[in-house]
Amino acid sequence: MNNVLVPILVKEFRTQLRGKRAALLLTVYVGLLLLALWLLYRSVVSQINLGAPLVNAQIGQALFTGLALAVQGLTIFLAPATAVHAISSEYERGTFDMLLKTPLSATQILVGKLLSALAFVSLLLLAALPLFSVIVLFGGVEPGDLTRVFVTILVSAMMSAMLGLACSVFTRQTYAATLLCYAILITLIGGTLFAANLWSITHSMLPAPPEYVLVNPLSAMAAALARTQPPALITPGTLRPIAILGLLTQGTMVQSGGQMNVLPVYRATWMVYGGAMLLLFWMCLHAVQPRRRWRIERMDGVLLLLVLGYALLAWVSRDWYLQGLSM
Repeated sequence: MNNVLVPILVKEFRTQLRGKRAALLLTVYVGLLLLALWLLYRSVVSQINLGAPLVNAQIGQALFTGLALAVQGLTIFLAPATAVHAISSEYERGTFDMLLKTPLSATQILVGKLLSALAFVSLLLLAALPLFSVIVLFGGVEPGDLTRVFVTILVSAMMSAMLGLACSVFTRQTYAATLLCYAILITLIGGTLFAANLWSITHSMLPAPPEYVLVNPLSAMAAALARTQPPALITPGTLRPIAILGLLTQGTMVQSGGQMNVLPVYRATWMVYGGAMLLLFWMCLHAVQPRRRWRIERMDGVLLLLVLGYALLAWVSRDWYLQGLSM
């Protein structure tokens, strides 16, 4: 790590971890996940009591699906909270100009702010790992399932944190940045699902094109969970927490051979989020500078090379992720 980044990282870690806010956020996060897992387990046990011949693997699949959706939902909305005040709070306290007078460049300031936010998000995800380890004991979940889910959660969290940082840079007011950030998130989730369902209703209930939910992080998670979702024996009527999975896969389904298959849309979502993060960071780099914000500098050449390299990677791997948009 560049030694120049150490001071700002230490400052941000002290700011985030000082006081009761971080402990309270971590406690609420783990508490909500424990509550969700307990409700899921009670739902499964109630079905067993009704005489359904469930095996441990099916129980593990049901718990894994519900917990993964809960972690994804909570992380998406908590990750921006770690970065949405990163730059705006400096402007509100009148310390941003002082920060620019230090040896730190605008790039180092943004990288330090983003890394500190992602470090706290990583702490939240690490706190959720023991819950997944308990589920693995039931069986029914393979290493590939865990990889797809964890990568989707991590990429979505990074995108949410980057979005929070961008809103903080562009608005320079924490209140306005928070409103803008969560309005965008709600639109990405609720708006795309509404559009996909509306398309389906107006086209004789045919599955909506996957492009409608391409940027929806919950739909990406639902697609990643398609291979591990419980069998039809666990019905939505008896396991209500899992019933939402069918709603979230709207726009990711395709009819093939008389059967409905869920496309791996999450692959294309990963690629879109990666490109969006690079472009957002590039825009923030110029917007954060009080003067000559659109002046071309050496860092622009570095970011241009990164964007071109990413575009080349996207072109080379197009057969892999475009498979998630068609069957």
